Amino acid sequence: MNLIYTTIRSLTLAATGLLALNLSGCAGTQTPPSTVITADGGTVSGPDGATVTVPAGALTRPTAIAITRVSGMAQPSGVDAAPDSPVYQIEPHDVTFKEAVTIRLPLPAGVTSATVYAAEDGTGWYPHAAVIKDGYLELQRNGFSYYYWKYTSTAGAQAPGEYKDHFIYKATQGITDTQFDPKNAQSSNYGYIEYTSTQGTWTARRGAAASVTFSAFRTQDGIQTALPACANPKVIGTHRVPGGPRALLGSFEMTSGASGSEVTVPVDTNVLALGDNELYFGLSCAVNFDAPPYAQIGIKVNATVLAPLRTVGGRVSGLGTGQSVTLSNGGRTRTVVGTGASGGDAFAFDALESGEAYDVRISASPAGSTCAVTNGSGTVGSTDVTGVAVTCAANRYAVGGSVTGLPQGQSVTVSNAGVSQSVASSGGAAAFSFAGVEFGTTYNVTVSNVPAGYTCTVTGGSGTVGAGNVTGVAVTCAANPTYAIGGTVSGLVSDRVKLQLNGGETVSVGNGSFAFTTRLEAGQTYTVALTDSGNSSCTLSGAGGTVGGAVGDITVSCTPGSYTIGGTVSGLSGGVFDTAEVQLNGGETLTLRNGAFVFQTRVTDGQPYAVTIPSQGQSTCTVQGGSGTVAGMNVSVSVSCEQPAAGGPFHVTGAVDGWMPGEDYTLSLTLSSPDAAGGSETVVVDDTTYTNFAFGTALSAGSTYTITLSKAVSSDPGAPSLTCMSQADGSNTATADMFLNVTCFPPF
Repeated sequence: MNLIYTTIRSLTLAATGLLALNLSGCAGTQTPPSTVITADGGTVSGPDGATVTVPAGALTRPTAIAITRVSGMAQPSGVDAAPDSPVYQIEPHDVTFKEAVTIRLPLPAGVTSATVYAAEDGTGWYPHAAVIKDGYLELQRNGFSYYYWKYTSTAGAQAPGEYKDHFIYKATQGITDTQFDPKNAQSSNYGYIEYTSTQGTWTARRGAAASVTFSAFRTQDGIQTALPACANPKVIGTHRVPGGPRALLGSFEMTSGASGSEVTVPVDTNVLALGDNELYFGLSCAVNFDAPPYAQIGIKVNATVLAPLRTVGGRVSGLGTGQSVTLSNGGRTRTVVGTGASGGDAFAFDALESGEAYDVRISASPAGSTCAVTNGSGTVGSTDVTGVAVTCAANRYAVGGSVTGLPQGQSVTVSNAGVSQSVASSGGAAAFSFAGVEFGTTYNVTVSNVPAGYTCTVTGGSGTVGAGNVTGVAVTCAANPTYAIGGTVSGLVSDRVKLQLNGGETVSVGNGSFAFTTRLEAGQTYTVALTDSGNSSCTLSGAGGTVGGAVGDITVSCTPGSYTIGGTVSGLSGGVFDTAEVQLNGGETLTLRNGAFVFQTRVTDGQPYAVTIPSQGQSTCTVQGGSGTVAGMNVSVSVSCEQPAAGGPFHVTGAVDGWMPGEDYTLSLTLSSPDAAGGSETVVVDDTTYTNFAFGTALSAGSTYTITLSKAVSSDPGAPSLTCMSQADGSNTATADMFLNVTCFPPF
């Protein structure tokens, strides 16, 4: 069988000697729980945190592995060990691993040096190589055995034969007696044994009475006897705040004698720190042990301590900085002033005895606030009461009032502290209210979204909320006064001008006063634009500004426009000598043929005009609508002409088109008629006259005549001759004056 054997020693001493134990065989073992590990590897956990880690490939088939802590074994010969050292058995013993497995055995905190022993089948113990990692002894093996370990610490050596017991005792409530069972030790010849019992900490209470009672004895063959040859037995006490250095409480003599010989050690709690204290007491004596069978040495410790006082307290939340609340617990009071600290403000009442009742209540709340207590009553136990919760909250009130002066159906928006509400009028006062405003909070009610044409003011709208609702905020609305916008127009005769206000309403007005129907409030701006002045020339002044009252100084100054005088002529024969002569206001004279005409002279609006015929031509002409007064528009008259009765004489006239100016062309036109002197008449037209010509022959009615055209020839030999044509080529009968349209063009 393979064994692991461990020796546990105090962390304050280094081992300078070991008590040898005889181990033969195993006792107290049970079938352990096992973990199946496959070829993939894995970890097996055992008692005390011991582990075995199998790497992948170390096994060729699934194997159940178990770790067991073995008790009651005989000490192996020749190996030093303590009787309480754990022995670990790892099974199965018949497996050889292809790869080394890792075994980890737990160590007490602070151990820096240790030796592992292994034994095959429980015999032949031998040291085994191992390292310390993270509070464990770690070793590599290809098979399983029994294992144990022994260690030394870093605290230094102590003289042999000294026996110490250290413990920490924590008082809970009332007076408590605690007896620690004797620890057994056996020794050959001369040696020592040590152990530590840890029970927590004492919570000190100044002036409290406390004592520890010790007895030392020897037990052999189950019989307690006096300590053998124990020189100068002493109880030594030390204390410390957790984590701090130790300080001496005292060294107390005790008598070495028969079983039950005791010493009571008083503890001066005035030297302890308030709060938790660690207390250490130890027995010191030199012992010479007899030859085997070996004796047992033990000490008994009885500790008595008065329970510490406990405080009753907690935290107050919801207090504003500088606010205070007064709390009571029986006849005691505490006033807590708010600091604005996160998590609230702490409080505590004087210490109470365990078992004493407490009842924390509100004695006085802050002004404008209400406070409540949670978990405020109960009975003091073995610890301080810290869970009393006092919650304060400011009282909340409504801030409101009414809106007046709006017509039915109109509304405004009232606001306070970022909260808004629309208030609609039903024709009278409309109420509003903001709920939940904290005591001491400032309020400032404002009004917005006022209907167009109204002004609203707030009275009593700001202040600080006191111990009651605010109901007197008044929002008073009234229609704004409006003013007319207007002025005067002058200088027009027949025209009307168009004026526009602020890009909206447009009015058409003549001379005199005007006003827009749109009215504006004081403070509004206005702009008047002249959008149309007809045929008049107008200047606009005072066209913009800010309304401060009725506006009547806008002026439009105009100069009348002028208009054309014209008309149409009809009834002329179209002959060159058949024209109509018309005259305007005895001045400008036009010689006209049939068609429209316009005098260049314009007549001012409102001025008279007269179109007359100063002299008649071949036709007799009359003017219809030829006189009157210009009334804001152009004038058109009608000139009607009548030709003379048939019977002639008639004339031939015309014009030439198609000349090439500057080339010095001439054209001969011949009129052949019995009425012509010599039977024909020729006229020559050159490009200096450019177009018009007239035959002097007077043709009798019904006579025949022909018109012959030559080529137009240039004096420049290099210029081409032009071919000319008219509408009267060939034989013609004289029935009226003839106007020839002659067109000349270059050869193709």
